[in-house]
Amino acid sequence: MFSFPLLTVAEILECLNELDLGVTEQHLKEPERHRDKIRDVFEQLAEMCAGAAREDVARRARRGVSTIPYPELHEDSVVELALFRSVADLLRRCGVQDFGLRDWFSPTAKRLRKHISGVINFAKFREDRLADYTRLCQWRDARVQRAKDAKR
Repeated sequence: MFSFPLLTVAEILECLNELDLGVTEQHLKEPERHRDKIRDVFEQLAEMCAGAAREDVARRARRGVSTIPYPELHEDSVVELALFRSVADLLRRCGVQDFGLRDWFSPTAKRLRKHISGVINFAKFREDRLADYTRLCQWRDARVQRAKDAKR
């Protein structure tokens, strides 16, 4: 298990606003009043960091609903649970092991700050590594091209 720095509200706002997520200080300080916005932010972060688009997650969830009795009663709840799972999976990959249904349905400012700090830390780490990876791929491609040119 690894740890990550707990960011301040100002640092979180700066990062989320760079991503054009439209988050305000009120959203972070009173997430219980802005539950839908917080869920939307988590869903967008899951899409950006893990490629889990809301529409794709919902479509996959709806496929299996017909196999249960009275599927019309479960259409919304199956999608909701699938969205929660995609966000929870992302958070686990980010080092947040304690994200649960209570955080999804009744977020608190303290836990939200921790959860978003984990995602931001992961995204920054990924961005740094991606730059290194891109640089190494370019170096490799140049070497391969020189080797091909030398054979001619």
